[in-house]
Amino acid sequence: MRAILFTKTGLLPIRYRRAIIALNHAKYWAQLEDDHFARAAYTESLRLSSTRCVSWASDLRAVLASLPIPVACTEVSLESAGGIDDIISAVESSCESLLQGKLDNAVRTGFLRQQLEKDEKGQLRTVVLRFRHYLDIVNVAHRKAFTRFLLSDHSLGVEALRHTDRDRKYPIPRAWRLCRYCQLDIEDETHAALVCTAHLELTPLRAALLRDIFAIQPSLQHCAHTQTAREFLGRVLLDHAVTWRGMCRTCWICSHWKKFGFHQGTSTSVDGMI
Repeated sequence: MRAILFTKTGLLPIRYRRAIIALNHAKYWAQLEDDHFARAAYTESLRLSSTRCVSWASDLRAVLASLPIPVACTEVSLESAGGIDDIISAVESSCESLLQGKLDNAVRTGFLRQQLEKDEKGQLRTVVLRFRHYLDIVNVAHRKAFTRFLLSDHSLGVEALRHTDRDRKYPIPRAWRLCRYCQLDIEDETHAALVCTAHLELTPLRAALLRDIFAIQPSLQHCAHTQTAREFLGRVLLDHAVTWRGMCRTCWICSHWKKFGFHQGTSTSVDGMI
């Protein structure tokens, strides 16, 4: 889904980017002196648009009206730099609403919905478009594991058993996708990273990770006691400092879940259990 690419890199979809570039050109022309040829041509374009004739300004209005979430503008709003700035803000809001709507309706983007990150003033707010800090992780394997864990592109049962394959013609119901190690709960990201105690490799790493997390961000300790496990994991995944202190290693192990050891007496396959 391309919406994920845009929201994680901060890039705008091409239709929105071209619309904003055109509006910036209009803003430049609107600020020129009245005797400038470019200003005169732009003013004439607005006049033609107001009389429902074909012009550059009418084409721009048509482009804005044809966006997935339309943006309305008038010739009056295109006459001043302030009015054009308002239109640009409306175009950006349209883009963010479109992308956030796609994330909210997708099955595999649970951790990406309503992401709270610190803005320039240090306050938490929902940030739809931004180059995410975890894309700067130096270790390639850890960076891939972290992003795949965040986007449910992993080998955990909640995702693997959602699809059919050569040996399984029908998807397994979500309630049956139990952990292959403890068989006590659905094998999803929260269970693998925070709950399961039957995984020999991950259990001691989790204890050390939580100690580091609470030492770096003491406020997360309060979140661990007041929020659900999934809400707490979402906060941890989006915390800049915590990402670099063990969370990548945890995501890497979860991404290679089936390759590590398990307690004796438990099944190694959910398919075999079902």
